[in-house]
Amino acid sequence: MITKKKFPIDALFFRDHGNQGPADELAPAGLRLRADSGTRLVAAGTVLVGGSPVRVLRLTPAGAREVAGWLSGTPVGDSQAARQLARRLLDAGIAHPDWGAPDGGDGSPGVADVTVVIPVRDRYAELGRCLAGLRGLPHVIVVDDCSADPEAIAAICAEHGARVVRRAVNGGPGAARNSGLAVASTALVAFLDSDCVPRPGWLDRLLPHFGDQAVGAVAPRIVPHEEGTTWLGRYEGASSTLDMGSRPSIVRPGARVAYVPGAALVVRKAAAGAGFAAGMYVGEDVDFVWRMAAAGWRIRYEPAAVMGHDHRVRFRAWFARRRDYGTSAAALEQLHPGVVRPLYTSWWTAGAWAAALSGRPGIAVTLTGTATALLARRLSRV
Repeated sequence: MITKKKFPIDALFFRDHGNQGPADELAPAGLRLRADSGTRLVAAGTVLVGGSPVRVLRLTPAGAREVAGWLSGTPVGDSQAARQLARRLLDAGIAHPDWGAPDGGDGSPGVADVTVVIPVRDRYAELGRCLAGLRGLPHVIVVDDCSADPEAIAAICAEHGARVVRRAVNGGPGAARNSGLAVASTALVAFLDSDCVPRPGWLDRLLPHFGDQAVGAVAPRIVPHEEGTTWLGRYEGASSTLDMGSRPSIVRPGARVAYVPGAALVVRKAAAGAGFAAGMYVGEDVDFVWRMAAAGWRIRYEPAAVMGHDHRVRFRAWFARRRDYGTSAAALEQLHPGVVRPLYTSWWTAGAWAAALSGRPGIAVTLTGTATALLARRLSRV
């Protein structure tokens, strides 16, 4: 159905990294598609332009008829050619799956098929709040990553009916998630950080994606648990590094959504392999997602599913976390050569770092605070 195509970087994502996914899996028959907001049909519907990065697909007359029908609401048929074309559109980011309103009758996994794994170290109040939002889920595992007061962690878990796995040595969030992954017995594992605040029905829009056997992971949109009242709180609400935006996307390097954070991520256990890289304390979630994509699994970002999160809104903690994120770039470049985005910085940021490196931390804080406040004010007008 396709006589000419441009897929400039697809080959990158199907290299052999072990734990191979179903790279050639056809799109499910009966799936409905919706066009990405950037997709355009031109030349009387015989040429598709869109995706991320932008691709140009020239369609045969039969293919053009199929695509026109799909974008008008007709489900994908059961022929191999139609399902193969639908997969091309999904992989290119030209179209996204439309599973409709969740009603539990489509054969997709349910909450009984999910184990929630929460890594935690010392965040007692946050853990209790997170577990309260998971009430009613049958499989919840808390991995205590060497907390100072393990009895307090155990008491909180007992109150909420969660199982505890205790680590004798602190290994960071990746290692803690792996400990939970190892003992989970369900087909799906939902990783949640302890500072997440689950809302009712948070899994409803995520689980249907696993009706596609090629999907290895799905991530919700992460938003502030509460509206910010300070300038930094408002800034985080509008420009958090955890918020991937309001548009759905396939997730992989080069796509509009290049990665999703591990703070809230539902994973097919068969796609997780050995889990997160040992020894990585930051960037381990990006590496995990990229390895999964490289193995042929599809990762979806679903902003219709929303997860509340307790953002850092105190400057010292916020700045330290941003600094930590920056240190992951070198390790990620070594693991995934040529994939990490080149350095980009504004004049405000460059000035702040120059002041800090020259021994003028007060000026650095002032520049950063001023730039952030100006951005927050601009965003509040949008």
